Amino acid sequence: MKKFDEVLPFIFLLLCSLLTAAHFLRAQQLIFVVIFLFLPVLFFIRKKVAFYIIQGALFFSIVEWILTSIRVINYRVANSISYSKFGIILSAVIIFTAFTMYLIFKSKRY
Repeated sequence: MKKFDEVLPFIFLLLCSLLTAAHFLRAQQLIFVVIFLFLPVLFFIRKKVAFYIIQGALFFSIVEWILTSIRVINYRVANSISYSKFGIILSAVIIFTAFTMYLIFKSKRY
């Protein structure tokens, strides 16, 4: 059970980081791509500062997903394109990222 408590947050962090890095890669914001690709490495550093950097990056990611949702939904509404599937998918991504923050917060690593 102890191993599962350490592996699960890492897997979620890895998936969340890759998803966010892909989002920034599509926008050609390479500095954020590098930051989010490096983020899972910080999981193995057992210092409080690593914990705060991970939590801050995940919070930044949630804000970015929310802003992206607003922009794309506004675009779709303006062009009379259905946005319900998009809204559901982005809501799932936001919830997934928030749950990752929760798992990192609850992990006993820091």
